[in-house]
Amino acid sequence: MIKKALIGSLILLFTYALVRDVYKPNITIPQAQWQDNQIAAQSYLYNNTDNIENIIVGSSMAFWIHTDSLNNFYNLAFGGESPKEGLNVIKRKGVYPKRVFIEINLIVRENETDFYDILYNPIMYPLRKKTTIFRDGKQPLTLATALLESRVLRPIIPSNIPFFNIKRKEAVKTIKIDEPINNKKRSSHFSDNNNQVIELLKEYIDDLKEHGTEVIFFEMPSESIDCNSKKEPQYRTTAKTLFPPEEYIYIPNPECGSYKTSDGIHLRGDEALRYTRYFRRQVDSLINIGK
Repeated sequence: MIKKALIGSLILLFTYALVRDVYKPNITIPQAQWQDNQIAAQSYLYNNTDNIENIIVGSSMAFWIHTDSLNNFYNLAFGGESPKEGLNVIKRKGVYPKRVFIEINLIVRENETDFYDILYNPIMYPLRKKTTIFRDGKQPLTLATALLESRVLRPIIPSNIPFFNIKRKEAVKTIKIDEPINNKKRSSHFSDNNNQVIELLKEYIDDLKEHGTEVIFFEMPSESIDCNSKKEPQYRTTAKTLFPPEEYIYIPNPECGSYKTSDGIHLRGDEALRYTRYFRRQVDSLINIGK
């Protein structure tokens, strides 16, 4: 009985692998935010991304930058995380891009997630590397759901029904995040955990520079900044202290208060596209002057 069940399971797994990689290889659907992060990281690690010249790292704020509107970009900004996770993925792959753009809004965020445990699981990591079906977003349920929606339900159900108009990106990434740094306490003094994050960031950035990668910092616009205050946000001061503008490139910030968010932190869809255009102009100007 056990032998038959095992053989049956292997046949089903083999059949699904054929369907997954031959019939519908490009469907990838996250079932939760953490899985969306894993999908982006795994796609970068396992797919043919060696020729990508520009990579964005950061939090869910930078996730909203539309890389399909940019030339030769990949977005490794993760919801609920910080730049160091994306930098870690770049180092793990061992292929260094021409430029890395680092969001500063949550530059020294202390993270307590299982991002690394899931991504680098000693059993699943080599399996995912060799076989597509073990990667996040490639499970049988996601394939069946996508096929049911696209081939059966969508053609017969009116398009004005809300369920079928949900943008997956918005559904996954509408989360609240903490303020980058407590303005009341931290200026030049950091907690031990923050010091560890800072040292790790410096290590990753030094590694990029040693491999000839240009490091460029940028800030996502947010309604949480008080535009009437003469004092700049603490996270901006922190970034400039750790990585001085005399030594690193900073993309100029757009006019304060010129963008609207969905929750005070994350840009709305239309505003994210508008910022992407602004970001692209700034990048193009850097490239034109040889940066």
